[in-house]
Amino acid sequence: MPTKIAVVQFDVHIADRQFNLAEVEAKTYEAAANRAQLVLFPEAAITGYCYRDLDEALHGAEATRPESVERLTVVCRRTGVFVVYGTLERVDDRLYNVGFVVGPQGLVGRYEKVHLPFLGVDRFTTAGNTAPNVYELAGIRVGTIVCYDLTFPEITRSLALDGADLVVQVTNSPSPGDFARQVLVPARAFENGIYLARANRIGTERGVTFPGLSQVCDPIGKTIAEAAHADPAIVYAEIDPDVARDKRRIVTPGEFETEIFEDRRPDIYGRLIEPKRSRPTPERSDD
Repeated sequence: MPTKIAVVQFDVHIADRQFNLAEVEAKTYEAAANRAQLVLFPEAAITGYCYRDLDEALHGAEATRPESVERLTVVCRRTGVFVVYGTLERVDDRLYNVGFVVGPQGLVGRYEKVHLPFLGVDRFTTAGNTAPNVYELAGIRVGTIVCYDLTFPEITRSLALDGADLVVQVTNSPSPGDFARQVLVPARAFENGIYLARANRIGTERGVTFPGLSQVCDPIGKTIAEAAHADPAIVYAEIDPDVARDKRRIVTPGEFETEIFEDRRPDIYGRLIEPKRSRPTPERSDD
């Protein structure tokens, strides 16, 4: 049976956790009123992203056992929905960029972003060392990745192999943003035969503009819902787990058939899991 999801894009206010959390609560109630069972928000939706240094970011971050988890548990309990969102979490003197999953019973899971770009607050965060999990939420299997993770196909493939019907990317992708929307999101959905939802923020934060462009792609890479603009929006889509779990693609029966997981050759992919090598230092030319 299909599950209705909602993808929310809004203008996050840096270091104003109360404002942002109130927005997330209000949008969750609105989405639930429209019969969404799973509601998705951007990366760092509670805290903002463009911090100038570690001390400022630690001050703007949430503490361990974040208030957002407690308050959104109340919302989820009242509405029966699940919420996926991003925030910064302070653990002693370290900072993590985290995707949280919260439901009617409280915290379902958390994932610390493992791929860190030299950008915004990720210049100061600590990389996670644990792969994301797949959770059963409202009748579908869901995995969460954070922003730059989408660039690395292995992490989405791992979630798909673990049974994900839907992978959610919570992101703060700055302008122009069209590359991820036009190429990466459809590609990750198509190559894994899954739904992929991207929740990106809008607005301008310390000179950095975020274009929104949130979307949902189906298992053949087709965009089935989108906010193709930089305005506040909630977009809705139906996720059919039966479609995501059928990895066989038949164009002409008996003549043109593929099975995207069974046709893999992991025995020849060893290079993918070799330890990464240091980049060579380019030699300077005197010419």
